[in-house]
Amino acid sequence: MATETSVDYDRTKELKQFDDTKAGVKGLVDAGILNIPKIFVRPSEDLAADELNSSQRHLIFNQTTLTQSDVVKGVRKHADAGILTVLLQNHIGGLQVLHDDQWFDVHPIRGGLVINVGDLLQVLSNEKFKSVKHRAISNHVGPRISVPCFFSGHASLLDKPFGPIKDLQSEANPPRYKEFLLNEYFAKFFSSSLDDDKLPLDYYKL
Repeated sequence: MATETSVDYDRTKELKQFDDTKAGVKGLVDAGILNIPKIFVRPSEDLAADELNSSQRHLIFNQTTLTQSDVVKGVRKHADAGILTVLLQNHIGGLQVLHDDQWFDVHPIRGGLVINVGDLLQVLSNEKFKSVKHRAISNHVGPRISVPCFFSGHASLLDKPFGPIKDLQSEANPPRYKEFLLNEYFAKFFSSSLDDDKLPLDYYKL
C-alpha cells in the first residue's frame, strides 16, 4: 500500500473537507477521537510566528496514557501568557489548578468550556484578576485531548506600551507593574523555562 508523503498531502483540501462537515473541533472531541487530524499538526516555528502575528491561537494537545508508575508526566505547572484561554477538553480528566498551595482537579463537563485568566489580564486588572497556575497530569484511563484557544490581544498592540488600566489605579491601589512592550514580554515568556525561578512578569513588577 502506498503511503502518503508530505508532497502528496493537500492541507487546504483537507481543511475544506473539515469545514464542510460543520462539526468543528468540538464535534471531533465529542465524537471521541483518539488521534489528532493531520490538518492540526503544525511545525513549532509556525506556531511561534502565529503568537506574534495573531490575536488568538488554537492548538490541540493529545496526551497519551501513561504506562509508568509516576503520575505527573503531562504539562508541568505554568500560567498562560495571554489575556484569556478558552479550553475545550474531552471526557478524560487531568487538568488541575493550584489554589492555596494545593492542586485541585478540574473535572470535565460535557459541552463545557474552561476559562483561564492569563498573565496579561493580571497586569491589565492590576492584579484584581490573578493568572491561574495549572498543570495537566496523565492517567491510566485513556488519551486526554484538550483544545485551548489563546487570546493575547491584537497584533497591532505588540509595539505599544502595555500596563495596568489607569482607571483601576488610585492612591490606595497604585500600579503593581511598570509599562512594557508586548513583543518584549512574549520574547521573555517563550525563551524562559518552566524551571526558571524568575517568571516573565517578575521583570515588570513594581
